Amino acid sequence: MTTRISSRHTYPHFADFRTRLYPMAQDLNPQGDQICKGLLQFHHAKPLGDRGLYWLKISLANTAGQDKATWAERIQWVDDHHDLIVDSGLNPLDGERLWASEGIDEPYVFLATAREYALATRLDNPAHFLSRTVCAMDGVCNGMQLLSLLGKDSVGAIKTNCSSLQKRYDLYTEVMEAVIKLNNECALQGREEALAWMGSIKRSTVKRAIMTTPYGVTPRGIASQLVKDGFCDDLTGRKGTNAAYMRDLIVTALKDVVTSASTIMEYFQSCAKALAAHELPMKWITPTGVECTQAYHKLRKTKVRTLMGEFSLWDEDSVLGLDERKNYLAASPNVIHSFDAGLLQSVALRLKNDYGVTSTAFIHDSYGVHHGQLDCGENAVDVLHKVIREEAHRIFKGNYLTEFRDHIHSYAPHVELPHPPVQGDFNIDELLNSPYFFS
Repeated sequence: MTTRISSRHTYPHFADFRTRLYPMAQDLNPQGDQICKGLLQFHHAKPLGDRGLYWLKISLANTAGQDKATWAERIQWVDDHHDLIVDSGLNPLDGERLWASEGIDEPYVFLATAREYALATRLDNPAHFLSRTVCAMDGVCNGMQLLSLLGKDSVGAIKTNCSSLQKRYDLYTEVMEAVIKLNNECALQGREEALAWMGSIKRSTVKRAIMTTPYGVTPRGIASQLVKDGFCDDLTGRKGTNAAYMRDLIVTALKDVVTSASTIMEYFQSCAKALAAHELPMKWITPTGVECTQAYHKLRKTKVRTLMGEFSLWDEDSVLGLDERKNYLAASPNVIHSFDAGLLQSVALRLKNDYGVTSTAFIHDSYGVHHGQLDCGENAVDVLHKVIREEAHRIFKGNYLTEFRDHIHSYAPHVELPHPPVQGDFNIDELLNSPYFFS
């Protein structure tokens, strides 16, 4: 007989100046590592109902690294591994240990889900199983999604799964293939760095650079990431030279695949720079109607002498004025962070007000609910998908780039700002029927 030891608790959150939410408990919380996620479950159990087993399978596939496949392919992967999954759920230490095998992305979350899957499938009717685990739906390269939607960029929207096409796109693979093509061209010309990279360019090589680009990573930062993550370790030649070369290929390929992202980022940055030149902060309105203010001031240095030696303390000092470079670099990531925060808050409020959902596990661009059936009779994940798309459609259907400029002119009419980038022809209505927007 196993004893269930649990405690019921909630997680108070605080918001930063961009309205992004963070749990106040810093150790065990829903935004923690995958061990935390594997340990935490919802206090109130929900029956799986007609659709719960389907989403339980999707969670297993997602945590096993199959999240880049189609829905049907993910279900097929679970069906093909049914016996091993059940074995992991019932005999995690003494069995075949699929959950701990290479290729399982989140072994502890997979293990918790496998336990429920094993118990549910043992019942004559799995629909009656009471589930507590979290089904998380993640945005697909969310920063790039938001930039593509802001610019209504058809190419970017398709590559980041905002369109109604039934194909599941993977932006990281798209950029990787473009980088390989560029590298092959350089290798044919005999460039040493290109020859060093031959056969060593993988999806993981470009992934971190793409993920961090919407959040303000610099070209120098991308090169540092490549070195720090070990991608240059086994290459011939100097690490720094190889990293700088690969950085340039990634930046070029990304601009070709997602055309509007860099233009929109530069627009936000240029606005912040123009304001800082007049000693004015950058202010904008989030999707939830909150006014954010970005104002990074120059640092004042204070020397402190102690018995251990002399130390320097740095503090922002408004008397010294705004730091133009820091405001420039931070502008795009701060605006994008405020948008993922606004979408999250809008979805959370809709779920509670319209469907009575009070148990959620949200992490910026990852939204978690029960696998099973809500008290209203609908499946929690199906409702989540519907609400995410409706709220994103509401937020991005207009021209926020123009609204952003108009708001700045409302408090700084004398500052000359760049013209907003022209939006593309992506039909935002497609978002309502996008199968993989959050998946």
